[in-house]
Amino acid sequence: MTSVAATTHFPFLTCQWKCGDGDEGHPHATLQGARDGACIVNYNHAFLEASGLPPSVVDTCHFSVTCDMESVKLWVHWRASTAGEVEHHMKRIGFYVIRDDQGDPENPGVKPFRARLRNILEWAQGPRLARFHSAIARLTNDRQQAKRQKTSAS
Repeated sequence: MTSVAATTHFPFLTCQWKCGDGDEGHPHATLQGARDGACIVNYNHAFLEASGLPPSVVDTCHFSVTCDMESVKLWVHWRASTAGEVEHHMKRIGFYVIRDDQGDPENPGVKPFRARLRNILEWAQGPRLARFHSAIARLTNDRQQAKRQKTSAS
């Protein structure tokens, strides 16, 4: 099994940045985020399944951010199976104005966004990372056993 990208394994957060003045903004970034989120969720699901660990929605979900340099939207992506059909979902879970017209160096609009990102980071470095470590260990053990069996059969 290969990674999602050559240098990125198990991403938990991706971002799409667009210029607010251009033709592309949140709508275009949202489409790109949906594509990326579905790809990552499918990869996480397949990886956990290959390790023998049952993938859950929480284990395989992914977060994304879209930004037009004035505001950010925070999204969660997941997949669900209904009657054998896989469905991909994307839900906006936050909207934050990051432009501060008042010139406040604390930029109060960014504080709740940063708090949400910290919560996501804690989850990613805690239970999520432990789950993927377990999956890696299982796959490593399986490969080592297969290699030993192949060597002893020769």
